[in-house]
Amino acid sequence: LRLAAVPLVLCYTQISTTWTVSSFVGAGISLLLIPITERVKDNSRKCKLVTAFGYFVMGFGFLILAPMSAAALGGSSTSTLAPADSAAVIYPAMILKSIGNVIAYICVYPDMMLNVPDDAFLEARVTATYSAMYSLGWAVGPLLGSGLYVGFASVELCLNEDALPPSCPNNSAADFCSSLEADEVSRNAPSAACSCEWQPKNGFDGEATLVGLLGIGYALVLVVAAIFNVGVKLVAATTEDLTEPTAVRRASLTKVRADKGGQLAMADLKRRLKRAEITIDRSMLPVTVSTTAE
Repeated sequence: LRLAAVPLVLCYTQISTTWTVSSFVGAGISLLLIPITERVKDNSRKCKLVTAFGYFVMGFGFLILAPMSAAALGGSSTSTLAPADSAAVIYPAMILKSIGNVIAYICVYPDMMLNVPDDAFLEARVTATYSAMYSLGWAVGPLLGSGLYVGFASVELCLNEDALPPSCPNNSAADFCSSLEADEVSRNAPSAACSCEWQPKNGFDGEATLVGLLGIGYALVLVVAAIFNVGVKLVAATTEDLTEPTAVRRASLTKVRADKGGQLAMADLKRRLKRAEITIDRSMLPVTVSTTAE
């Protein structure tokens, strides 16, 4: 939406291309980070520092994308961290945000599974909970974002068709879109009660600024957790509580499987003997065999 608002009135094709390039960059970075993940996956402190760096990069990308300003959060100063009318700043900010997102999440799962007891049931529960919380974040995020936009928006910027003539006469559609798109937009653009000039209190900038600050704040929390090794201590305490019950349950499962295996083998042997109409005279068997069978 930032790219579709004044003063960056871009076509749908240009906006989708920006998102596509950003996603491809993130995918490429994730592949390059695999060796780093292999090196730090057994160290909780290093995992947290990698995650903290990712949140810092992602938060900084949001602050550039906003662009951050005191006015966007309801303050009086209108100075911004980056130019508000420069696509040359917006594009790197989008890529930076994508890179930060990859770095922020690539070590979360290894850190979470570190020192977890080697128990299939426990690992399945932890993995399922992680996936559920990740999906919940994708569902709740847009709802919270829309609430932040409404809370910070006191000026509505003209978006998409509304930012072109006749609503905003100073903007030329031909400067941003192909001739076909420009003709269609010029014919169909309705008049809108929105601002044709960039205003800091437009909602988008306040939302992105707050998200960026929260990302950097969480990065600092992770750094503190890494310094004091908080996560490992909590996991170690939990592991001690689960070690004995887990061992008992494993022994029980092993015994049950062994008993079931023996019962199935005996039942199979009886079926085979019955088909062949053979009976076993236990007195004719060797003593060692008889003792073993008993």
